[in-house]
Amino acid sequence: MIKRILCYYIIFLISCFMHELGHIIMSKIFFDTTNHRIELGIGKSIIDFRKFAIKIIPASGRSYWTILDLDRYNKSNKLRKIMPTLGGPLFSLLMTFLLIFLYRDYSVTNQFWKHMMIYSILTNAAFFISTILPVKYLNNISDGMDILNIIKSTEDNVN
Repeated sequence: MIKRILCYYIIFLISCFMHELGHIIMSKIFFDTTNHRIELGIGKSIIDFRKFAIKIIPASGRSYWTILDLDRYNKSNKLRKIMPTLGGPLFSLLMTFLLIFLYRDYSVTNQFWKHMMIYSILTNAAFFISTILPVKYLNNISDGMDILNIIKSTEDNVN
């Protein structure tokens, strides 16, 4: 039982990490960002490094970065501004399909690992769905709401 709970926790953290990594990779590609940091979970930190932290409650994730050329960002068109936000859900969707492919093509015979693989697929699919939908939370908004806000914004540059 403890083994299974620990595996669920680790799978959630890996899925959350991949989602946040998607944001960072897209921000690096589109805006050449620096000072990247990923925080997984909420509450008190269990592990805390300069670029990475794991917190005690696996409920969410955050990624941070610095845009060196703010003028370039401000002059960018809406699609370019959307890409870092869209990176997380895209990585979650990509992970879902990759895991489905692995599950189908490499049959897992051990029942425990089969269950863990299915949980991994469902976790990544849930990350995609729950982040791409435009939702306002108490102290935050979903990636989908952030994308919608960018689309609704009045300024649209051609660069």
